[in-house]
Amino acid sequence: MRAAYSADEPSSVRPLALATDLAGKIEGDSDVRADTLLRVSLAASAFGDYDAAESAIAGLDDSRRVLAVAGMVKALAAQGAENEKLLKELESVNRFVSRGNSLAADLARMELGLALAVCKSPQEKVDVLVKEILDKETASAARLRLMILNADQGGSYDHSTALEIVATTAQGGPFPGALTAASELLELAMKRHENAETHEARNDAVKLALQALELPKKANVDTSALQFSAAIKLYRAGAEQKAIPLFEEAMKALDGMPDGYELKSRLHAKWAELWVARGKKDDAYKIIEKGRKLATDRLEPMQQPAVFAELSAAARLAGNETLSEALIEQALQVAETNPNPRVRLLAGVDVCLAFAASGAALSESMKARLLSLSAPQPAPGGS
Repeated sequence: MRAAYSADEPSSVRPLALATDLAGKIEGDSDVRADTLLRVSLAASAFGDYDAAESAIAGLDDSRRVLAVAGMVKALAAQGAENEKLLKELESVNRFVSRGNSLAADLARMELGLALAVCKSPQEKVDVLVKEILDKETASAARLRLMILNADQGGSYDHSTALEIVATTAQGGPFPGALTAASELLELAMKRHENAETHEARNDAVKLALQALELPKKANVDTSALQFSAAIKLYRAGAEQKAIPLFEEAMKALDGMPDGYELKSRLHAKWAELWVARGKKDDAYKIIEKGRKLATDRLEPMQQPAVFAELSAAARLAGNETLSEALIEQALQVAETNPNPRVRLLAGVDVCLAFAASGAALSESMKARLLSLSAPQPAPGGS
C-alpha cells in the first residue's frame, strides 16, 4: 500500500514515519509503547500515510494490531480500495484478536466486525464476531456503530432505538462508546450535507448532526470536545444559527473545568479553530495564547508538550506560523528537560502528530532534534 507522501515533496521527512520511529524507541513499559504505536497508526491512516501506518502496525503483536489494521482498512475503503484486498488484510489479523485480556479481545472483535461490514463482508461473519463480545458496554457500542454504518451504506437510522441503547447502557456508569458513535454519526451527517442537492436534504443533514450530539448527553461522559467539533463543522457548512448554541454549551463546560485539567488547555485549540471558521483569526491567536499560558502556569511539565503541540497545529492552521513555531519550540524545550526518556519520546510523538495535522514541513534539523529525545541525559553536574 502506497503512502500519500512522495519523495518529490520539498521536505522528505514524513512526520508520521518519524512518529513511528520514536514510538518504537519507547522502553520500560510495553503497554505505553503499544498504545503509542496504535495511536500513530490510526493517525497515519487518517492522514493517508499508509506506509507509516503499516510500519507502526508491524510493531504490534497483540489485539491492538487488530484495531490498527481495522482503522487502516476503513480509511482505505473510504478511498475506494478493492474490498477483496481489504478483506484479506482483515483475515491476516484474526489470530491476534484473543492476544490480550478479555476486554481488549472484545474491542478487537468490535473493530474487526465494523471493518468487515465496511468491506461488505457477508453479514453472518459480522454477526459471529459481535455475538462473541462479552462486555455489555462494548456490545452496545458495536450495536450502535453498526446501526450508523448501515445508515451510511443506504439503510435507515432509528434515533429512538439509538437513544434507548445509550440510556440503558449508561445505567451502569459512563458509556464512552456513545462518544465514538456520535462522532461517526456526525461525520455521516456532514457528508450528507456536502452531497445534498436540495435545501430540504441539507436541513435533514443538519438535523442528523444535532441528533448525533444527543447520544452522548445520556452517556454520563464529557461532551465538550464533540460540541466544539460539531460547532466548527456546522459553521463551515453555513448553519451558523445551529452552531451557536453548541458553542455556548461547550464554552459553559470549558469555563467550569478546573484550570489544572489538561482538557481545558487542549480545548483552546478547538475554540481557536472555531473562531477561524467564523473569520476571526486575530481572536483565534489570542485564544491560543490564552491556552498556552494556562498550560504553562497550571499543568505539570509532562502534560505540557502535548498541549503545546496541539495549540501549535491550531496556530498554523489559522495562518500564524510564528506562533506555531514558538509553541513547537516550547514543547521541545519542556520535553528535553524531562529526565524520563519515555516521557520525552511521547512528547516527540505529539510534536510529529502536530506537524501531520497542520501539514507543515518537517526539516532534517527538526528530525535530528526529535530523534535526540531518546538519547540518555547526562547525570546532574556531569560533563
